[in-house]
Amino acid sequence: MKLKQIFIITCLLFITFTGGYAQSRTDFTSTGVTMSGLMNNGKWSDYSKFKKTEVPITIDFEKNRIIVYSELEQVYRIAEYYPEQEKGDDYINFFKCLSNDGETTDITIKTSKNANISQMYIKDKTRVLVYNMKKIK
Repeated sequence: MKLKQIFIITCLLFITFTGGYAQSRTDFTSTGVTMSGLMNNGKWSDYSKFKKTEVPITIDFEKNRIIVYSELEQVYRIAEYYPEQEKGDDYINFFKCLSNDGETTDITIKTSKNANISQMYIKDKTRVLVYNMKKIK
């Protein structure tokens, strides 16, 4: 009887641990990217046309970081979390981050309530990148 109880407790702990871990990390693949840059006159340029991409993106809340595995790997350490907001058909999450260079970067993720589609906005002092993303199941 004791062995059976230990087995059940071990299984419950395993399920609890793996369930919590799965929620702390989310993997996406990017389907497109566009960019706007800060011009000499202090205004932002129009966004370029979306370029097709297949870039893996990981949001890891356990390690407080967001990683974009583009040609040059972009790693952002999450310094501040802000409460999720709802606007129309979207959920919006906002993070204040630090890049590998120590530069403050704002990251906003908009997720559609009706579709498995998200957009991630990465804004620093000189540019804004927008990635269209699909969640990897």
